[in-house]
Amino acid sequence: MTSQTIFASGLENGEIKVWDFDLDFLLYTLRGHTGAVLNLEYLSNNFLASGDENGYIFIWNLLKRTKVTELIHDRYVRSIILIDSTTFASAASNSIKLWWIDSFTNRLSIQNAHSSDIIGLRYFSNRLFSISTDGILKSWENFNYKFQINVNCEVLSFELISNGNLVCGCTNNLIKIYSAGLDSFSFIRSIGQISDVSSLSVLESEFLVSGDTDGRLNIWNPNTGLKLMSFFGHNSKVNTLENIKNKTFLSGSDAGNIKAWNMDNGNKLRQYFVDSTVCFLKYFDRKFNLISTLKNSHIIFKLI
Repeated sequence: MTSQTIFASGLENGEIKVWDFDLDFLLYTLRGHTGAVLNLEYLSNNFLASGDENGYIFIWNLLKRTKVTELIHDRYVRSIILIDSTTFASAASNSIKLWWIDSFTNRLSIQNAHSSDIIGLRYFSNRLFSISTDGILKSWENFNYKFQINVNCEVLSFELISNGNLVCGCTNNLIKIYSAGLDSFSFIRSIGQISDVSSLSVLESEFLVSGDTDGRLNIWNPNTGLKLMSFFGHNSKVNTLENIKNKTFLSGSDAGNIKAWNMDNGNKLRQYFVDSTVCFLKYFDRKFNLISTLKNSHIIFKLI
């Protein structure tokens, strides 16, 4: 058994490309979506969930590289997150749905959870957090509404730091950070940028990387608000960011580029061209048992 760094990219053309980062190799492409793949989540038992702009969630068997089933939500499935080994959640338009992983059936639906489109879900300490484009951030306990706050900006991106603090990326060039108490949110700080914050991801050592609508990448210490590094990683909007391992993170852009970066010095490690806008990136923190190496331009592997 060997550890591989595997990641998937959801593309505007409906494809999902699965890559071996260590070998710098495209493993395979999953096809079936007829609209942009906006979100990806790795589930229990080697399944992958992918949500698209038409309101469909596809469940893929990564061992067989086949589609298992289709789930229907509303249009623009912008967020899918794993809750635990039995359940995952999705957000589309202004509703939230919970799904059983063993049967891929609906467990719970929260209709009209927000008054505008939900762009992000996060789960921490038995609480679900959701945020919509109009800046309303909500807390749910046991999937029942508890409280909310207006972050007073149009929100493009959303992230959770391991201490439970929530990070909102805004169109007014601000990153806003909040903590969640038992009955209210507390504002911690705002971090100013040069352009709108289109994507966010937490890096190793609790640093935060933000991607901008102008292609800039910024690395921050969210505890102090100090900017550690800033550089133009792309020449178009950065739609998605993903931390992998060994102080490396990925960025995907409107221009169809995926780039890997060293978080310490900002050096570009490699680049992938996919001929379609990159909507989402997802790293699989799993171990694989390689059956064989290169064979007919493909790598055959078995997930453990």
